[in-house]
Amino acid sequence: MSGRRGDEEATAGEVRRRDGLARPPGERYRSRSAPVATGPAHLRGALAGLLVGGATALVLGLLSAILDVTLGLLVVAVVGGWAIGVAVVRATWRSTGQPAADATRVIGAACGVLAWLGGRLVDWLVSLAILPGSTLSIGERLVNSPFIVWLTPQLSLIDGGQLLLLAALAWRSAR
Repeated sequence: MSGRRGDEEATAGEVRRRDGLARPPGERYRSRSAPVATGPAHLRGALAGLLVGGATALVLGLLSAILDVTLGLLVVAVVGGWAIGVAVVRATWRSTGQPAADATRVIGAACGVLAWLGGRLVDWLVSLAILPGSTLSIGERLVNSPFIVWLTPQLSLIDGGQLLLLAALAWRSAR
């Protein structure tokens, strides 16, 4: 037993302690690292999607209300839908190498739809705020022109395309 500690003995290539224990008793009290969560974090993904969707809605609403852009909003919808889906999947899985669950795709599509609705809401608020020649306060304008009443005649094929692009690309890129 040369070169070995005095409290251990060698038997058949195995090192055993003389007191019969396989390991010192103090080892069970050593701190261990917390287990790593491997499942998806759908709440974090939804929050990331809503954050990117909010930015997309702001751009859609401001471009529509102030600059009266129409076809260019389809480009914003494409980029916004892609960004929403990527944000959802990266925040859910913390990397793009994991396979996406169906729930991740549904969250991405829902965030895309909410981004379109938020863009229309921003458009409505800004349009009422910068209404030329109005003597009414902003509160009175909001009461006189409810969102649903304002939205119905505003809908067009471009709006349908925006909604479709935002939802479809967010669903597709959340994979």
